[in-house]
Amino acid sequence: MKDDYTHDFDLIRDAAQEAGKLALSYWGRSIQKQQKADGSAVTEADHAVDALLAARLKEARPAYGWLSEESAEHEGRLHARRVWVVDPIDGTKSFISGFPTWGTLIGLSHRGRPCYGLMHQPFTRERFHGDGEAGIVGATT
Repeated sequence: MKDDYTHDFDLIRDAAQEAGKLALSYWGRSIQKQQKADGSAVTEADHAVDALLAARLKEARPAYGWLSEESAEHEGRLHARRVWVVDPIDGTKSFISGFPTWGTLIGLSHRGRPCYGLMHQPFTRERFHGDGEAGIVGATT
């Protein structure tokens, strides 16, 4: 199973890098904003990054489920062995305000348990990751 996770990590890392580039193309510009039902903000950048990640991750791993803060509910995730868990732009308020304290979060769960997670902060070019199976936490720039 570790080889599977290695391939998943490569996919997560590359998708997060792409997502960061896309998010940065919106950052600091005047962008469309909306309010979600819970009162929190969402932007066109959130939706664009969500669409990119969905296309990239779901195409590469069609059997995996999908759970995203910015996507409609996907009931199929309830029966999937592995599930992507995504927040396209974590820190949307900071993103809107022009503060560089936001990033893309991508996690992977296996049978309901978190097994891997990555936060990519494109402005600072930092990545933070955790491997629940091996108990490894790290950061790279």
